[in-house]
Amino acid sequence: MTKIQVANFIIGELHKELPFELVLNQVETEAFLTFVEGYKGDLRLPMTYKNESTIIQINKENVDAIYLMLSTHTEQYEQPKNSIDQFIASGGFDEAFKDEFGLPEMVKQSLKEVS
Repeated sequence: MTKIQVANFIIGELHKELPFELVLNQVETEAFLTFVEGYKGDLRLPMTYKNESTIIQINKENVDAIYLMLSTHTEQYEQPKNSIDQFIASGGFDEAFKDEFGLPEMVKQSLKEVS
């Protein structure tokens, strides 16, 4: 799992009825802890380790901070794809509307011959 996948997974779990235990495997825990290290706010994370799993107590005191920490991270790295901008950048817009805006190609050619 990538860090963003872990963040999205945890964000998806935060809707559960509070309090609850969030159980993470080693890879998920490592990703989560990198988010924690970079977070500038106050996190109160009761954590225990059992059978190669990390158990984090999610409660009303920490759920908002965890959401803010993770959503801020995912927003930084997940750029929404704007299909209109991609269409324009690819030249598709110019091709599709070449005779709708500006001068038609025939007129442009005629003007080149005159000048």
